[in-house]
Amino acid sequence: MNRLFIKYLVSLLAISIIPAFLGGMLLLSFLKVNMNGLKSELNTQVSQVLTREISYKDEAIAQTEGMYVQEEIDRIGNKISAMAMAPGFVDLELLDISAFVENFISNEPAVLEIAVVDKWGEVVFDKVNSLSVMSEEYSDLVDEDLLKTIQAKESYLSDVSISSRSQLPYVTLGQPIIQFGGNFAGGIILNLNLSFIWDIAASKQVGESGKLYIISSEGQLISHPSTRELYQNSDYSKYEYIREIMATKNGTIQTSTSLVSYFTNKYGWITIIEIPVEQALATVNDNQLLVESFISDTNRSMGFVAVAILAFILILTIVISIYVTRWLITPIVNLTEATRTVSSGNLTMVISKNSRDEIGELTDSFNLMTEQLRLKQEELLKSNAYIKLQAEELLDRYNSDLEQFAYVTTHDLIEPLRMITSYIQLLQRRYRNIYDDEAKEFMRFVVEGVDRMHNIINDLFEYSHIRTDVKDFEKVDVNEVLAATTKKLSKEIIDSGATITSIGLPELRAVQSNLVQVFQNLLGNAIKFRQKEVPLQIKITCDDREHDWLFSVEDNGMGFDPQYKEKVFEIFKRLNKRDDYPGSGMGLAISKNIVERHGGKIWVDSRLGIGTTFYFTIKKY
Repeated sequence: MNRLFIKYLVSLLAISIIPAFLGGMLLLSFLKVNMNGLKSELNTQVSQVLTREISYKDEAIAQTEGMYVQEEIDRIGNKISAMAMAPGFVDLELLDISAFVENFISNEPAVLEIAVVDKWGEVVFDKVNSLSVMSEEYSDLVDEDLLKTIQAKESYLSDVSISSRSQLPYVTLGQPIIQFGGNFAGGIILNLNLSFIWDIAASKQVGESGKLYIISSEGQLISHPSTRELYQNSDYSKYEYIREIMATKNGTIQTSTSLVSYFTNKYGWITIIEIPVEQALATVNDNQLLVESFISDTNRSMGFVAVAILAFILILTIVISIYVTRWLITPIVNLTEATRTVSSGNLTMVISKNSRDEIGELTDSFNLMTEQLRLKQEELLKSNAYIKLQAEELLDRYNSDLEQFAYVTTHDLIEPLRMITSYIQLLQRRYRNIYDDEAKEFMRFVVEGVDRMHNIINDLFEYSHIRTDVKDFEKVDVNEVLAATTKKLSKEIIDSGATITSIGLPELRAVQSNLVQVFQNLLGNAIKFRQKEVPLQIKITCDDREHDWLFSVEDNGMGFDPQYKEKVFEIFKRLNKRDDYPGSGMGLAISKNIVERHGGKIWVDSRLGIGTTFYFTIKKY
């Protein structure tokens, strides 16, 4: 057995035998414990479960009543929030405010008093609700904390206060008034009578002798079934179990005399249901004897069965684990390891066949697959090597032939042009006193035509001669490229009064002479096709993109019709008369060839009479 076999066998035995063995030992140990102790423990657990069920019911009641209180406060808050968005409140129109308030307090007798303040906290409207049973004289509703809160554009809810007149609890609510531009315009403030909470406590019957009451987050009694308790003993934070409730927020605790369930709403007010322990646990005590009898009989019967089952499971698990590991896991592990070896590139891997079942057939298929892959790989490597060699030889021969052809063709074309030029110049010198002005003009036309043909042939040779290879690239500072270009064009720049600026030119890998040629053509075009009455401005920028560099050469020259933006890059294509703007018409075609050989693209954006911007990219290597 190899290491992997042992590993999986041990794992399988651990998964199956160890839990079964430990469970059986725990079961046997449990059954050996003193029966009275077992009964006591189980009875305690049953008691806790039943107590928990009772607690769930009381907690649900506390939550229901606590949420009702919260929803009533939210309802009033939502109403004043809606009023705050009314145009009359936003603009602080007193007539509209008065109408809204009269309608509001007529439907909400719990509202004691309502006031509206401006953005400085000055009261602009105040109304006492005469329908409220707790109606008081006008009071100062605005304090510093409330004003800061609504000026911060947030809703406000005060701690519970006790009315000096009725000795009943109330709270203060505040809602900011926000103008349409988001500016603070003022606020709506009201005192809310909490007597409806008192009614909940007084009317809610919890069991035979339980009680429901509500306290604030500070432990102040808000409502209680006993009015006397509310008036004489309002501070409940002095009780230890109340402090525990305030700390834990939700749940159930058991004191020496009572089972206490409680729920805290979002305002921090705690609804408490308190039931005497005897009443709460009456159901538990009634079921105690029945549970004890059932547990005793059940445990006695299960003890013997558990031992027999444990022994059978233990033996069966060992036998099955060995069989499964030997006949199933071992071949699968071997195949898995072999697959990893093949995926790493080792195609000489062969798996030994140990059976004639499905695993054996899978082993044969795997070995056949690796052998075929190995042969295919060898053939592919040989083919790739041969194709690469042939391609390199063909490319070298093609480039060499093309270069030789271009050189010979250029030389053969230029030589007759030189001869024509020489003879014309000889005729001009020897017979200058014989030719009339018209003949001299014809001779000049011939010389100029020969010069243009000479320039065209040179440009064609340059166009066909451009070849770049990544291996020829070097690190180039485009700032130095621009400096070399402006030096070549220094006379044209000075004569035209052009101003050239550059931003963010990088270092990149390219053929430096090629980049100089591109910038020379683009800057030369900008100078050549400038507007005579406007100072020429040329701006060169570069944007660092993920896969390439994006250059732009922008000028404020004469521009051209956008319909010709593709034509300008074609060989010999001109948009102007040759006599007005000299040149062979090859500059942009050569620039396009260079940019494409550097893995990029070139394009133009131009508007007649406004200017031209050439864009080109250089691939990152």
